[in-house]
Amino acid sequence: MKNEVLKIYKTQIHKLNLSKKEVLRLNTEIKERKHLLKAAVLKRKDGDGKVNITIQTEDRGDFKIYAAVLMAGKEFVELKGGYYLPTRCIKKVSI
Repeated sequence: MKNEVLKIYKTQIHKLNLSKKEVLRLNTEIKERKHLLKAAVLKRKDGDGKVNITIQTEDRGDFKIYAAVLMAGKEFVELKGGYYLPTRCIKKVSI
């Protein structure tokens, strides 16, 4: 049975034990994530800009956050409201 992805608020990120390892295996997947995160930043500048971000934890599976991406760097992503995610724990970005 496939694990269900739970939706959480960005305010709950600090309660999670986020993955300490890169969750994507292929370089093409990592490049695609980088591209989608940059697109998410541009989307925010054009309006509402919220996107779905699926993150992986060390011990509780995957979670989905619906938030606006302010900045996307190599190591971290900043969400609106001053919340940060390590880029390595981001499994999927849906624009």
